[in-house]
Amino acid sequence: MHRFLHLSFTVLCVFVLFPATGTTQNYLWPTDASHYLTSSFGEYRARHFHAGIDIKTWSKPGYRAIAIDDGYIWRVRTSDTGYGKALYLKTTTGDIAVYAHLDRFTDEIADYVRDLQERQSSYDLDHFPPRDRFTVERGEVIAYTGNTGTRYPHLHFEIRNGKNEPVNPLSQGLSIQDVVPPVPQAVAVTPRHPQTRVNGDYTTDILSVRAGGDGKYYTDPVTVTGTFGLEVKAYDGVRSVYNKYNIYRADLHLADSLLFSLRYNGFNYHETGLILLERNYELRREGRGRFQRLYKTRFTRDLPFYLKNLTGEIRLPPGRDTLTLELSDYNGNRTLIRIPVISQPVLDYHVSWKPTTSGEMECSVTPVDSSTAASMRFYSVTDQQGLTKTTPQSTVHRADTAIFTLAESADTASFLLRTNPGEPGVNRNYFSQSTTLPGKTELTWEFTPRGMIGRLTNSEPVYANLQLEILSAKHDTLIPLHSDDFRTWTSPPVDTDILGNTALFLSNGERVHSIPLGGHTMARASESSRYTSPDSMMQLHVPARSLYYPSLIWADRAERSAGVADVPTWRFRPRTLPFRNPATIRVKVPEVPYPKHQLGIYYSEDNETWEYLPGKFSPDSSYITGEILSLESFTVQRDNTPPVMYALDPEPGATLSGGSPETLTMRVQDKKSGIPGRKSLQLLIDGTPVIFEFNPITRILTYRPRETLQQGEHTVQLQATDAAGNSSRISYNFMIQ
Repeated sequence: MHRFLHLSFTVLCVFVLFPATGTTQNYLWPTDASHYLTSSFGEYRARHFHAGIDIKTWSKPGYRAIAIDDGYIWRVRTSDTGYGKALYLKTTTGDIAVYAHLDRFTDEIADYVRDLQERQSSYDLDHFPPRDRFTVERGEVIAYTGNTGTRYPHLHFEIRNGKNEPVNPLSQGLSIQDVVPPVPQAVAVTPRHPQTRVNGDYTTDILSVRAGGDGKYYTDPVTVTGTFGLEVKAYDGVRSVYNKYNIYRADLHLADSLLFSLRYNGFNYHETGLILLERNYELRREGRGRFQRLYKTRFTRDLPFYLKNLTGEIRLPPGRDTLTLELSDYNGNRTLIRIPVISQPVLDYHVSWKPTTSGEMECSVTPVDSSTAASMRFYSVTDQQGLTKTTPQSTVHRADTAIFTLAESADTASFLLRTNPGEPGVNRNYFSQSTTLPGKTELTWEFTPRGMIGRLTNSEPVYANLQLEILSAKHDTLIPLHSDDFRTWTSPPVDTDILGNTALFLSNGERVHSIPLGGHTMARASESSRYTSPDSMMQLHVPARSLYYPSLIWADRAERSAGVADVPTWRFRPRTLPFRNPATIRVKVPEVPYPKHQLGIYYSEDNETWEYLPGKFSPDSSYITGEILSLESFTVQRDNTPPVMYALDPEPGATLSGGSPETLTMRVQDKKSGIPGRKSLQLLIDGTPVIFEFNPITRILTYRPRETLQQGEHTVQLQATDAAGNSSRISYNFMIQ
């Protein structure tokens, strides 16, 4: 029988279709700025998928935003954050076109919006005009591009279907010139089962990609034992601009069999947070890049990007195969990557060692066939001096058991059995009479969605059959440890549930070393949990449904605190744990000789750059509490420096000869706790409070006079208060001739 018929995946690709995204339309391009993109549909954004395309405006505002079809203005929004100024055009087909980060609307719409803002005394607006208030024709100018709500000028453009679900605009009759295929940067191979090993380890391994002379790309061979999945780090581009885009399509094949396929055509907003799992959150947090998973997880299996009934989980028969990954952009430019795979059987041997009556050593392996037994290699080590290959004195096969007799005495030697020698991921089994461990033993933990991986480090090599023995009220579990260098030993992913309220021992046939679990707590997805730092200064509360996966949580103290006196810096772990919903961090506030409101919680990824975490004081000001969506380093810092403000245009004392200015702009900066929002700002023109725009990213405040400012002298007064309560104000005059 052909060996491909033994694969564990099912191929139904001929009869299974991607979810429909609606009928393709013949819409106009939405701006005269350019036909180049800065971002594509489905790209990674903080906790969400990019719901549209970003069109390049050459870092300038003021290009025309054009109605892509006949319709009416269905919705208008103004905000300092998010989409900034945005218009929603509902077309005659029922689709919704979204134009975001606009600099300004057309005069008619701008006057309408200003009336609403003044009526409610607020800049923030989310309004649905009457259907017949703003009817537009195909090609009509409805607004002008800008950068409200973001840093760099561009037009964020979306097309949503009648259910208000974003679809890829390139699938709706819009197109770009593109003859450049995607560029692969790396391929990651990820275990999908607790016992799976990739190149000898239980964690994801990253393969570099090299270009071949035939126009294809290649990786080095990867050795896998068990079920695995692939991930890819790649980007797409076009000529003439340097922007990098998300790939549109990925197809994974083994010979003629399709294993996995995705296309970024559309999604539902309730699915957008799953980008943390649809991409590899752990690798990104480790600084290893953004990898696109090419397999379904428990939470992402129903995402509409994926071809149904293909999971992407791969389990190959023993031997050598080559996987082919095809990456495509929307214009059909494609790239092929060849990935050689050496698949090893999952060897679940029972190995026993015992001295013979004549003083030799006997090793029994069950079950094993004669061909596998012939590939096994033995090594001995004496006095921790290193490994020496040794040949069995005899080998006997009885049913499915191989019995090897070794000449070395068990009283003076330790033994190592290797299967599949010469290949990465080799299986090992150890024996040693020693019941002591040399040097200092340290156990650390690493989070994976499959469980916690324990890593045990010794200062000296240990040639022994080491195991973690996990004791709890309900379980007594032995976890085998694997080593490449005999100093660092690794466990397979351990079911997190058995690590709660446990005692740990390092075992070599008997309990020989007790290992403290440390100040860890168990955080489960379905239950609320709390962790308190060893000095009781910080407490983490993880409500139920805050996590996707259970995990150990712990903290270690930084050697040097970045906070105020008497407040240490605690690094919470694991950093690679994805959060579904917010958790809270509560920090004890020290007694200080200055106002406590100047204190705040600050967090950092690298213990170098610190960001303010918005928080609330307890009624007695003894604690500050803030919400978090990732585990970082936390401390308490003081901000006693008020904001800095200055006029940009017109400058203080300026005399304007060209009449009333269209805009007045000022910059507001606060380098510590920051400006929490427009409620912390007040602008008066000639003594009258006015409605203004504020971009918290660029820190630019803009006022657009609705009425022409008259000739003569005018006074501008601006007051700002930062999140720590520090205030400052400026006042200046300018003249209109």
